[in-house]
Amino acid sequence: MKYLIFIALVLPSLAKAHCPMPIDLESGSYCADILWDTGEKKLKGEFKPVKTLSPYLVPPGTIPQRWIYSRATIQIWQKGDASHTPVMIPDFRIFPWMHMASGHNHSAGYNFFEDTDTQSYRLQELAFQQMVGCWTLRWTTAGKDEEESSQMLTTVLDYTNLKPAENTEQEVLCDDLAGSPGHGGGHHEH
Repeated sequence: MKYLIFIALVLPSLAKAHCPMPIDLESGSYCADILWDTGEKKLKGEFKPVKTLSPYLVPPGTIPQRWIYSRATIQIWQKGDASHTPVMIPDFRIFPWMHMASGHNHSAGYNFFEDTDTQSYRLQELAFQQMVGCWTLRWTTAGKDEEESSQMLTTVLDYTNLKPAENTEQEVLCDDLAGSPGHGGGHHEH
């Protein structure tokens, strides 16, 4: 009986505290969660779904016709909302950012849009090309994809096409780069 009372008291507070990825704006505090979807391929200029799960790390030397582009759905809700009621933030955007060991950090091509039917955001047409670096997702309400005008949302890890040891190597690299000068604050713990 004591355990049932404990669970009844603790679970609601855990649900309320659940905030996988915090987003703080002047207008309020929010939480985000990412659901990775199956990927897509670009065939004759059009993107077509495939059965391969995202995130997918495109190996070096792979011809573009064989690339698997990653896709995800991002849900946003007000921090503290245990029911996770979806909200849309004006001018909000998530974009990919490669933090390289060489210091040559950059974005990549992608498609980001609001899905008004589900009150969520979609990120797709995203090729995480394997480099000596670490892919992250950053968020912004600014007009450009720049590290200076954005915040870290999450580090992209656990690629579906890598072996567990390769994913561990990638995670170690990302941890090392996160601790290096010039990484840009807001590293999300994983």
